[in-house]
Amino acid sequence: MRLQQYINESKMESMATDIDEIIEIVKRECKQYLKMMKGKLPLTRGVHVNIRSGGTAKLYRKDVRQDRASLGGIPYNDEMNKWLVKNGHLDRRKSISVTSNVGNARDFGQPFVIFPLGKFSYSFVDERDFNDLWFLLYKSPFRDSPEIYRNQLDSLYKEQLGPHITTNKQFDVAYIKHFEIWMNPKQYYMISTFDDDVNIILKELGLKPVRN
Repeated sequence: MRLQQYINESKMESMATDIDEIIEIVKRECKQYLKMMKGKLPLTRGVHVNIRSGGTAKLYRKDVRQDRASLGGIPYNDEMNKWLVKNGHLDRRKSISVTSNVGNARDFGQPFVIFPLGKFSYSFVDERDFNDLWFLLYKSPFRDSPEIYRNQLDSLYKEQLGPHITTNKQFDVAYIKHFEIWMNPKQYYMISTFDDDVNIILKELGLKPVRN
């Protein structure tokens, strides 16, 4: 169940259109990701753009914002992120959310395959959408009497969030079960799944083809 989407996405920068150049760039700059994903479907994310390339693959680059805000105004989102960092997990405000299921990505916009640059860490929640778990937490009595529970947030997050979040291990579990994953590269490349040439590129990178 999706209650909110992250906004404040940075602009996309077009990097290359030649297939061989795209493959060379990704192989050179996304080594950790390609090693982790070898033989797998690529991770995808939904983006609110409308791109139809007409068969010419385009590699875009985006910066990962460090101040992503959530749409929906759920109270104590900042406290929740502080708790995540305090307990060794990634701050969702400084990450990108991805999935191994292109259908899940489509819920958030046009699906793109993604290629994080350089080194990165990841966290995941044992749900297809983090907000499925967040909704269960943000309900009565916490919802009805938030001020009463404000001083108990740390213990509440430890009890309700802690058992469901994993960082930098068990990636294959998240991948197979299509859990929501969030990563913290500084930048990432992306190619629309609607590009006719995307699967040619994925094959050369050692990844499985995507289907829309």
